[in-house]
Amino acid sequence: MKEEDALRARLVGFLQMVLPSTRMTFSNGERVFEVGSAAEEFCILERGKLLVETEVGKRSSAAGATRMKLGEVAEGEGFGESSLLEGKSTRTKAVTCIAPKCEVVRIHAKDFLRLVVKSKVVRESFERLNNQRKESDAYAEDDEMRKFATR
Repeated sequence: MKEEDALRARLVGFLQMVLPSTRMTFSNGERVFEVGSAAEEFCILERGKLLVETEVGKRSSAAGATRMKLGEVAEGEGFGESSLLEGKSTRTKAVTCIAPKCEVVRIHAKDFLRLVVKSKVVRESFERLNNQRKESDAYAEDDEMRKFATR
C-alpha cells in the first residue's frame, strides 16, 4: 500500500470513529452529488465504486455540458473534502454510483471542518491529500482534453 493510501485509510477510519454520521445507499447510475450542488458533507465510500467527473466548458449541466472523467473512488476512500477545505459552498465535481449498490457514510461539513480546525495533524493531512488529488485531477483533465480535442 502506498504511503498516500495508508494515510487516507487512517484518516478516514479516525473520522468514522469520532464524528457523527449518516449512511445512505445509492443504486447504479444514481448521483451522490452533482456539480453545483451544496457542499454540505464529507463522504466515505463503504461499499461499491464511484465515478468522479467534472464539466468541460462554461455551460451548466442543465445546458448539456460535456462530462469528463477524473477518476474513481474505491471502497474505504473519502471524498468531497475539496470544496469544504477550499471554503466553497457548491460542488465542483459530480460523483455517481457505478456499482450495483454503493453505501456512503456522510459526515456533516460543520463536524468535519471543526475537527480540521482543531487538529493540526488532521488539517495538514487533508491539505496534503487535497493537493495530491488536485495534481491528479489536473493530469486527468489534461489527458481527457487531448482526447476531446482529437475527436
